[in-house]
Amino acid sequence: MRRCRAILVGAALAAVINVWEPFGYYVSRGLWMRFGYISVAVLLPFLLLVFPVNVMLRAIRRSLAFQPWELVIIFSMGMVAAIFPSLGIVGFLLSYISAPFYYASPENFWAEWMSVTMPRWLAPSDTGRAVEWLFNGLPRAEAIPWHAWLVPLAWWGVLIAALLLCSFCTMVILRRQWVDNERLTFPLAELPMLLMEERRGSAWPSVAHQPLFWIGAGIPFFVICWNMIAYFEWGFPTIPFQTWAWVQFSPKYPAILCKANFFVMGFAYFTPTNILFSVWFFRLLFILEAGLFNTIGLDIGPPDNWGCPFSAACGWQNWGGFLVLVLLGFWMARGHLAGVVRRALGMKGGTDDSREVVRYRTAVVGLLIGGAVVFAWYVKAGMSLPVAAFFVPIGFIIYVGVTRLVAQTGLIYLWSPITPQEATFYTLGYDKMSSADRLMVGLGYCVNCNNERLIPYTAAHNLRMAGAEPQARRGFLLMMGLAAAVSLAVGVVYTLTLCYTRGAHNFDAFEWSRGHEWIFGYLAKKELSPMPTDWNRMAFMGIGAATTGAVAFLQYRYAWWPIHPVGMAIGAGETTGYAAFSIFLTWVVKVLIIRLGGIQAYRRWRYFFVGIMVGYVAGLGASFLVDCLWFPGDGHKIHVW
Repeated sequence: MRRCRAILVGAALAAVINVWEPFGYYVSRGLWMRFGYISVAVLLPFLLLVFPVNVMLRAIRRSLAFQPWELVIIFSMGMVAAIFPSLGIVGFLLSYISAPFYYASPENFWAEWMSVTMPRWLAPSDTGRAVEWLFNGLPRAEAIPWHAWLVPLAWWGVLIAALLLCSFCTMVILRRQWVDNERLTFPLAELPMLLMEERRGSAWPSVAHQPLFWIGAGIPFFVICWNMIAYFEWGFPTIPFQTWAWVQFSPKYPAILCKANFFVMGFAYFTPTNILFSVWFFRLLFILEAGLFNTIGLDIGPPDNWGCPFSAACGWQNWGGFLVLVLLGFWMARGHLAGVVRRALGMKGGTDDSREVVRYRTAVVGLLIGGAVVFAWYVKAGMSLPVAAFFVPIGFIIYVGVTRLVAQTGLIYLWSPITPQEATFYTLGYDKMSSADRLMVGLGYCVNCNNERLIPYTAAHNLRMAGAEPQARRGFLLMMGLAAAVSLAVGVVYTLTLCYTRGAHNFDAFEWSRGHEWIFGYLAKKELSPMPTDWNRMAFMGIGAATTGAVAFLQYRYAWWPIHPVGMAIGAGETTGYAAFSIFLTWVVKVLIIRLGGIQAYRRWRYFFVGIMVGYVAGLGASFLVDCLWFPGDGHKIHVW
């Protein structure tokens, strides 16, 4: 009964998230819940469940309360659900498969290329003007043309299901290596796991008995509530916790964002100090390097989409460092992976899989089947075999690599240095690819545009939590599959309903108003002037790889070496720039706490930073409620980078 209850609550949470998040983003235009790898759309309902609901259930009868393993199931299903809405899979998918037909014009070259090249079974049929009404809204007396979406969504659903299968099976295979052998910290899992801890004889969770928790929670909650007075009284003095302040050494140097972010600092406290130091140190180093390049006139081309915003050279150095760290990770896991293979083949000496949610044999078979389906899907859609043989594996490497980096760094915002699309175009050469190759590589943005909602990340952190609660493991992948199915169905139906009743043009959302130009406009320009392999970018990728390899060698060879190579892989990224100042502040505070009070002080102050995150999320919920009641359709966007 308890398992059924947890599954039902998790499925209901998945449905709520895929209505609530797009409502807040498209309709209320207040709380942007999409930022970060843990969505506020998951955290806020979970806080309500942990505190008022579970506390009341324990007060009535302790046996009625949700136990930690039940909370793991519910939270994990919510995490899966958060992959889909708005700027997750659903928003990008629905927009990007329809935008080429709606926005095509003689000036942008889209009609001559994409409208002809794209297989019609991948896009909605415009019979009855289904695409036009999607963006403009339905005329009176017209019904939503659901039939136009059935075929494309069925095909895209196959790809999404295969990606989910690959992601969870890969993370099952790697969980033991990352958690038990390498002991990655998984900072983003600390918040839900600490909130789940119970205290014997008390109706309140364990964190609620720590004064530092309430002090930490009170700070951001007070700041947000104080600033809400300015919603009603123009000119009321506010606390500038969301103010963007820039510092620049000179006009030739990129500016440094000096902004303290409660969300970033809360999670970063659980990150090792050498990694925190490495992140802000390399960020500063890349800014100085970019300034030097600007001074001497070194320019290898425009920055990449969702890469380093100020220098392509710095971005491709990050890319080289990223590849080295991923390959080193697989090299360190070679013994574990060999044991997994032996276990899957039924040979002696295999790695024990009794603590996994599924057996290694099932995980290996699932990974092979899912990978084959993804590869076959792209080939069926028109991608050539050589391009698919590069694009699919490089996407796998990027998503596994970003997942590992998030598990190490705790950065709530983290994109890969280069997207799979950019890596494919610049490495293989745009001129060596057919129009169908180019289009299908670009359409890969539909299922994962800029790493904001990574399926492998969700799988890794869910499995990390399930590994600590044995009772949550039985049927775990099936429960995650149920959450995905509910989320995709509810998200598609609700988002299409909003589009047709309100007109997607009116959302003022990136994926509906500007994102298509970032993707298809960018690709169309390349189509008009195809470029060969960019050897300048390849050279800087090599420089980054060599530098990261040297730093990694020094770190593993000398215990006193203070710099972690992870900073070389992400230091120049756009999202790292948003978080670097907060990372620096957290590093300073954490070093002082450990130096002055030792490990006991560090453990005691954990509750303060957990409180910061809880108070921040609670404040966002209060702001969202005020926006819904007094400012519908004109909310206040306070949850940003």
